[in-house]
Amino acid sequence: MIDASTVDAAFQLTAAIVALAGTTFLGLAALALHRMPDVYSRLSATSKAVSLGATLLLAAAAIYVRDPGVTARAVAGIAFLLLTSPIAGHVLGRAAWRAGEVPLVTYQDTFPTGPGAEEETAQERLTEAGVATDEDDDDL
Repeated sequence: MIDASTVDAAFQLTAAIVALAGTTFLGLAALALHRMPDVYSRLSATSKAVSLGATLLLAAAAIYVRDPGVTARAVAGIAFLLLTSPIAGHVLGRAAWRAGEVPLVTYQDTFPTGPGAEEETAQERLTEAGVATDEDDDDL
């Protein structure tokens, strides 16, 4: 027969695993914020990872405490986060575009630039940013 201490230990272990996964995603978001070359890449990488990481941490809190009030607050926080995070990312990306921030990485030959910026090819932007391209690999 399973006693209460075993069930408590199982809930604590589950909460710890979920919290570890959440902190891992938040750490990856911080790393992506540091490593990505431009504002658009940073927004894309961090908004997804932060949403998932914070969601997992709130879920871990609800699992660990097992109180209906805490669980309701965690579910409300998760819903709010999942509803507002994509909107916030879109608004920040649009503000960067309107400010004339030119994307460094694109998969087209030419990319229409923002207001006041000069039009240049994606290859020129990558070369200026010091990013290795396929043309550089021809020497190997």
